[in-house]
Amino acid sequence: MKNKKIVFCTVTTWVGSSVCYAEHFYARLRRRSRKGPEEIDLEYRVNSEEAKKLNEDDTLGTSAEYKAGETSERFFCLSKIKRVAAREYKKLMPGSELLILGASTTMEPQEILGGPPGLRRPANVIFRRCERLGWWDKGNDTTVQGLSDKWVLLLKKYSLRPW
Repeated sequence: MKNKKIVFCTVTTWVGSSVCYAEHFYARLRRRSRKGPEEIDLEYRVNSEEAKKLNEDDTLGTSAEYKAGETSERFFCLSKIKRVAAREYKKLMPGSELLILGASTTMEPQEILGGPPGLRRPANVIFRRCERLGWWDKGNDTTVQGLSDKWVLLLKKYSLRPW
């Protein structure tokens, strides 16, 4: 079923905008199916250094005492989210073939974290080129639109839309 092939990894954070000086990120894996959206909060097993930092960073007032090997949904860097999501998405959402860092509401070039290398590599080249160009804000509208169109065509077989 086409609907279940794409998983989106959305990342949220209060870093830089919170009164409580948040230092962490959250990630959620989401895909659509005929039954509606399926969502899972991404978690990882913390090491001793991360457990110590989580215990010191208890701005939520949970009074949790993390130990190495326990799970947390609070990530301290985006690169760890990318690694964990790429490693776990097929286990957490069986039948999935493609993992995109971003939102399903934006079918513009987004970073692809998991999927066939023959798709991932050219799609990510397009994504990085759009980033270097400054997207739509730098007067490169025609070029970015052309790149966006190419990116969408690469993902055509995974699309939820009829083409």
